[in-house]
Order: sequence, then C-alpha cells, then structure tokens
Amino acid sequence: MKILIPTIMYGRHRTFNVFAQGVKNLQEAYPEVEINVLVVGTGDKKIADKHGFEYHDYPNQPLSEKAQHRLELSKNKAHYYLFLGSDDVMDVKLFGYYLERIKQAYDFIAPYDIHYWSRGILYYSSGYKRDNPRFKEPLAVGRCLSNKLLNDFNWELWTTERRIGLDAGVWKKLKKVKNSHFFKSKTIGILLDVKTKDNLSKFDRKLHTRIGFPKDYLNENITLLLNEL
Repeated sequence: MKILIPTIMYGRHRTFNVFAQGVKNLQEAYPEVEINVLVVGTGDKKIADKHGFEYHDYPNQPLSEKAQHRLELSKNKAHYYLFLGSDDVMDVKLFGYYLERIKQAYDFIAPYDIHYWSRGILYYSSGYKRDNPRFKEPLAVGRCLSNKLLNDFNWELWTTERRIGLDAGVWKKLKKVKNSHFFKSKTIGILLDVKTKDNLSKFDRKLHTRIGFPKDYLNENITLLLNEL
C-alpha cells in the first residue's frame, strides 16, 4: 500500500518541521505502508531536502494553480492521497482509522472536525458552524482520495478556483462521489492545524473549545517542536 501526502508550502519552516515530524511518526508506526511526501513550495527546497521529501518549486500565486500543479505532479504515484497542509499533523491513531477505511475501499474519506494549536494550547472545532454556507460539509484538511477517483476526475480539481474560492469548486465535484466516508475524529485521534503569528488570517480562540496542553494529547516529539514556535 502506497500513500502519498501532497502538500504546498511557502516559508514557515519551523512549522514545517512539526509537519515533517508528524509524517515520520506515521512512517515509524506503520512500516508496512509506504508513506511519501510531495512538496510544492516557493523557495523552500532546502527545508524539504532536509527531511528527504520530494520537492518541486512553483510560484505562490495564484494559489489555486499551485494546488493543481501539486495534484498533477502526484499523478499515479500512490494508491491513496492524503491532503495535509504543511502546518498540519495527523496522529498515529487517526491515521490507523484511515487505513481501516481504505481497506473498506472507500474512494473519499474526510473528517468534519479538527484540533488547533495556538500559543501553547490545544483547541477543538467541530467543523463548519451553522451560519457558514458550508455547514455539514467535511473539511478540506485531512481529505483522502483514491487513485481511482482522481483518475476519474482526470486529475483536475482546482480548475475554476480563482472565481469561486480555493476549495468551494473542489467540493462541488467531490460531493457527487457516492463511495465516501465522513466522520468525527474527536474520539478517534487528532488532526492538528498549527496556528502561529505567521498565519494569513488571525486565529480567534473564542470561536473554539479549549482542550488543554499539548503534552497531554500529542506525541512528545511533536510537543517539543511546538514549544519552539
């Protein structure tokens, strides 16, 4: 079984170290699965090389074209593709849940909810709120797609995004997939989005539920790297 994690990045190298350690934790926990990473960055080759990841350089704008380029470079390189941002971490328990769903031959797997790290504290979000037009939709982060499905889409997902938003057009295509599995991850494991002062949008802690300290929930090597941010 081959799983590729295609990600895009632009700077934020210390945060990328957290992402990279998360991937290494998955590789160590599941040696029977070939887990690889493909990075499309903008002047970020040195940090990708440091972690032994495949790297390709591409302009950072428009972001939709960068995302589509990442997809095209991933073509037919794996059985499944797990889409994580370069500031995201999936723990080994949650990844094991994905593997079980993959064994059940789902083409599209995605969570509704997510955890955040900000200023040394973990927060939880149940997903899109009732006042959001995307209420009841699964998240883009943590989305896992089969090679078969992507071939059916001719490896084109981000084709109209400059008009309708980075992910809205992708969801318009993916919501038609019948062989899908959406779930709440909270009681299974942790999908973590790392928020720092370098984020494009400010993280509003008041909108999310405070969970506690990372050391009580995350692998020690992840916690140590978070403490360095």
